Amino acid sequence: MRAREFIVEYKRDETAKRLGSRLVTVEPSHTDVDEILARLEAMDPTPNKKYTQWIAQQYITKIDGHLQFRLEDAPRIKQTLERFEQIKRNLPQKDINKYTYYALEDTVDSAFDVELQEPDQKPQAPQQTYEVPDDADVLYNGPLGLLTIPRTREASCALGKGTSWCTARTDDGNEFDHYNEDEELYIWHDKSGKKYQFHFGSDMQFMNQKNRPIDRKTMRYFKNEHPVLKKLFARKESESIKDPRRAAIYARNVIGGRWPEAESVIARGPYASVIYATSIIKGRWPEAEAAIAKDARAANWYAQDVIGGRWTEGERAIAQDPDTAVQYAKHVIKGRWPEAEAAIAQGPKAAYSYSVGIIHGRWPEGEPAIAQDPESAYYYAESVLKRRWPEAEDAIAQDPYSAYYYALRILHGRFPKAEPAIAQDPQWALEYARSIIKGPWPEGEDAIAQSGDHAYLYAKDVIKGRWPKGEPAIARSLYRDSYYILRYRQGIK
Repeated sequence: MRAREFIVEYKRDETAKRLGSRLVTVEPSHTDVDEILARLEAMDPTPNKKYTQWIAQQYITKIDGHLQFRLEDAPRIKQTLERFEQIKRNLPQKDINKYTYYALEDTVDSAFDVELQEPDQKPQAPQQTYEVPDDADVLYNGPLGLLTIPRTREASCALGKGTSWCTARTDDGNEFDHYNEDEELYIWHDKSGKKYQFHFGSDMQFMNQKNRPIDRKTMRYFKNEHPVLKKLFARKESESIKDPRRAAIYARNVIGGRWPEAESVIARGPYASVIYATSIIKGRWPEAEAAIAKDARAANWYAQDVIGGRWTEGERAIAQDPDTAVQYAKHVIKGRWPEAEAAIAQGPKAAYSYSVGIIHGRWPEGEPAIAQDPESAYYYAESVLKRRWPEAEDAIAQDPYSAYYYALRILHGRFPKAEPAIAQDPQWALEYARSIIKGPWPEGEDAIAQSGDHAYLYAKDVIKGRWPKGEPAIARSLYRDSYYILRYRQGIK
């Protein structure tokens, strides 16, 4: 019963409305709120997505100015939550909302990562040299530690063993190739046994072995004093100063302050200039405004976070970009923006957002575009039209999520045109059977049977008994024991 309650509690559209404007600013490479929420939902191991709201909140919550995780860390987040599910009944604090992600990860790790030492075993002295995989380059191997560049996933796993890095995972969640394509990784194995990973690529991440940003004090020591690592940082500084964005991020993540030698380079890049203005200068930067004004997203960001109001110099560029124009109208102008409406009307998601967030009602000029996008069309029918929208049903029927909620909240019954698409998705096939058909739905059972969690809920809430077709998947899921308890209570062997 509780699973059903949580399914009702988490609604992607409501989460998008409440947190969307913050979610799209977390990672510059991910600005589509639906794509972000879909990836956050995938981190949630529960079939009813009862933790997704918490995951979204943690995604936008920084600690000491740093993100707790990125979308690419999905396997790590999912594993932490799977482990939490297994042990939470034994924890003093069972309410996940009382934890930050870091705190939850520490709690779970302390429960699982227990090693026993033999009574007569003595701690070994740190080694002075280290074994290195053949497919790794060695920059230093001596009494202070080991500095390497892994060239393959296998080398990255070997050198990162014992860490929480996504580049050291031994499953499909390994992200070594993603980072290595951007720029090589550096791994420092200190003589103390601690490990650190440095990536000087587009995002410049510097992580400790728990996959958390290295604290500022340690970073200053590595950059300015460490006998080995200061040489690495000097080399990378000379490379970073040649590129506007890299220079801005280096100033923010490594120097932690203004970098006069690089400012003429940074000022040539619109996005880099806003990064520098917001995180380093913390105010207007006139020398870079000409470049910023030519880029829609950069100009909007500058107007919101630096100027704090309308910025006419950047409006020409902003008005040509549908999604950015909506954000500017909503957060800066705080009302309709006629000069941008022709462009906004061309973007399905932008047009929907404008009608809901700015016009607060129907906007005929944007409807042709909205009707072509499944989610935007469903949201528009529910939130604006508040009725069936036949012109958009062909599009809505192509997306299981949108089609299910259209059937539930608009049609209040079956949506035959959409059933082929819904039947291919385990989650929405389960929901369709449970809430729309209110009984077994053979057309969706092949998909449901592939997901252990959804198969269990189908057996429990729809079949209301044993369901042999789903048992192979259930046996591999977290609900295995619950399923056998269900069978036992019903006297089914």
